[in-house]
Amino acid sequence: MIAGAVVDLQALVSVGLGGPLSAVEPIEFVIDTGFAGGLALPQALIDNLGLPYIEAAVAILADGSHAAVDVYVAPVHWCGRTVDVAVLAMEGRPLLGTALLRGLRMEADFVEGGAVRLLPL
Repeated sequence: MIAGAVVDLQALVSVGLGGPLSAVEPIEFVIDTGFAGGLALPQALIDNLGLPYIEAAVAILADGSHAAVDVYVAPVHWCGRTVDVAVLAMEGRPLLGTALLRGLRMEADFVEGGAVRLLPL
């Protein structure tokens, strides 16, 4: 089980992320069910972690517009194992998308400080 909390009506979880230039670092992510990808991080954090670049891509944003983004890869400590996950370089809060929720049940108590639980199906 992965546990987190609701803060300002956002479901948050902490995920261990590493890179060639850093040890495993826990990062707090907003679970974004409108984001079908893996993770999105600000470029400065991607640079600090030293994540390797994969490719340029086009992301479709919530308002329907398109944005050019760079894609990186990060080893993520997820559900008891380490998996390589695509990371989009996007400014704003770190986001965790539905690609990482596959095979999990998400429960969230939407009150301030409420519990967030990601459980295997």
